[in-house]
Amino acid sequence: MSVINSFNDEYITYSHSIAEKPLQYSFSMHAHEHHEVYCFLSGSGNYIVEGTEYRLEPRRILIMRSNEAHMPKIDGDIPYERIAIHFKTKFVERLDPECRLLRPFFVRQLGRMNLYDKNRIRSGFIHDCLRRMAEVNGDYYEKKVLISSYFYNILCEIYRAFENYSQEDAGACASSISEIIDYINNNLSENLSLSHLEDRFFISKSHLLRLFKRATGSTVWDYITVKRVNLAHSMLCDGVGAAEAASACGFNDYSAFYKAYRRRFGFSPTENMRKQYIE
Repeated sequence: MSVINSFNDEYITYSHSIAEKPLQYSFSMHAHEHHEVYCFLSGSGNYIVEGTEYRLEPRRILIMRSNEAHMPKIDGDIPYERIAIHFKTKFVERLDPECRLLRPFFVRQLGRMNLYDKNRIRSGFIHDCLRRMAEVNGDYYEKKVLISSYFYNILCEIYRAFENYSQEDAGACASSISEIIDYINNNLSENLSLSHLEDRFFISKSHLLRLFKRATGSTVWDYITVKRVNLAHSMLCDGVGAAEAASACGFNDYSAFYKAYRRRFGFSPTENMRKQYIE
């Protein structure tokens, strides 16, 4: 995607991008350590979050918390434009030590209550904030202060809407695979083989694979690996040793963990530990 406008510091990243001819293979299921506020501006397609599929319409907002797997399914015949804001928990803690503004991200099940449209939020207000973020000029410090201020307003609006979110809406887009997804996320350190999932949920492997691919856009094993690697990364950042983190996250083979980690982050687990020490 071509970047129209962007800003980043250690706590928040803002990116306004467009793809004139979006190619679906360039959009894969992923998860990251930051939380995300995603704003769809134009194009055609759906967005999958942990097995729940949401229809994309202009000005719709989606939120994803840290390690919540998601991916867009974009129609390649129409230009695709979006704004994505990634931020760390520490960004909120500076203003809101109790992290109440993070309730919409954490006080819900994975893949539930991700969507905010004009029926739940003041979309005009949020898009005015996004527009102002894009128009910020000045030196780095001034941009940081103003962009952070506008984004706090967006988080406050999402928080207000979340408090009014009904339980009926929470389950409106529930997927039949959601129970298995919840089980995987709650048992990343345990045996999650296809045989184990087949026995536990009384479902054939072939049917499980079809349902999972349809719901998440990913294979079962790729999904588990992404979640385990992200969890291990968080543990490494907290000072846990690489071998210990690998074992605690369900990797019985360190070499498999090493390869998966390097593929995901672009550097090895031990390099990550050195970076954390230096910082």
